[in-house]
Amino acid sequence: MFSLNPAYDFENTAEGLRVSEDRAALYAEAQKRGAAISVMKCYSGGKLLSAADSPFGKALSTSQCVQYCLDWPAVISCVAGVKDMTELQASMEYLGASQAARDYSSVLGAGAAVTEGVCIYCNHCLPCPVGINIGDVNKYYDLAKNGDALAREHYFALSRWASDCNECGECEPRCPFHVKVRDRMKEIASFMGK
Repeated sequence: MFSLNPAYDFENTAEGLRVSEDRAALYAEAQKRGAAISVMKCYSGGKLLSAADSPFGKALSTSQCVQYCLDWPAVISCVAGVKDMTELQASMEYLGASQAARDYSSVLGAGAAVTEGVCIYCNHCLPCPVGINIGDVNKYYDLAKNGDALAREHYFALSRWASDCNECGECEPRCPFHVKVRDRMKEIASFMGK
């Protein structure tokens, strides 16, 4: 299983938004070796389904997200995480969707900044001097904001929360996406109450 979605694949360049050469090469190499890819995170934890949270500034449909993933070489399946029957049914809409409903070019062609300042939970920012798992804290916050009730439980089960941040800033220079981690920790602590 491999995390794949447009928010992870696209990068900003001087020429504008484009797919990362490293990611494209990885998919091509998988196909060359006969390695099948089953996709997870095709909705980027729900971010891509919300115009407010999508790094493209527009929401994609579940069908658009799935089609985007299936268009890559070596990809054979998408396994979307769902929390209830409504989300499962939304994921299954792909099976009956028209080509027009699956077309994601109108959203991805918008040229919006995709990864700059957006946490993708990669944890390149670690280690945190006070032991915060910054990626998990961000992930559970994003999921909670998108209505996942279990995300709060997972957040509170962590050994350290956003409120434990001492604002040392050691994490920020290590972030490849230039996330303002200290500001984000304050935002998360306020939203989660810890």
